[in-house]
Amino acid sequence: MKTRIDKTIPSFSMVYGMFFILLFLFSFNLNQITISIFWLFLGVLIMLFSLWRIGTFLIIDDKLIKSSFLCLYKKTINLKDSFTYNKKIVNMNHFNNPLNIIKWFSNDNKYFIFRKVSIVTQNGRKITIDERSIKKEDFNILYKTIKSYKKHQS
Repeated sequence: MKTRIDKTIPSFSMVYGMFFILLFLFSFNLNQITISIFWLFLGVLIMLFSLWRIGTFLIIDDKLIKSSFLCLYKKTINLKDSFTYNKKIVNMNHFNNPLNIIKWFSNDNKYFIFRKVSIVTQNGRKITIDERSIKKEDFNILYKTIKSYKKHQS
């Protein structure tokens, strides 16, 4: 099973990064070179963060593989080994986070009240699954799969 990517959050991060880079390009002044370089650095940092958020989860042969940064970085845990998981519901509605501009463009509640599942193996490897980074149906299937592996351990 391979999850599908939800590109909403990375798209908004890319727009933020482009804003800072364009601000650098249009306000480049020799008197303020340090501020201009700071704006460029901030824009590139936000763009790299948005590329980091693009990733998938894959279950093959009892292994959960998390791919990030356009699938250049991979992290693997074996679901047959002993592990613990923690499901947390995060509330980032508009009152808790007024800077969240996704509210203006999306009515989907998953970007404001979302679930995170952290899986920690006995050897200390950790993978966090964020509902905002993959499709909701895929998250539900992935969560059920993790629960079934945990149930078989007991």
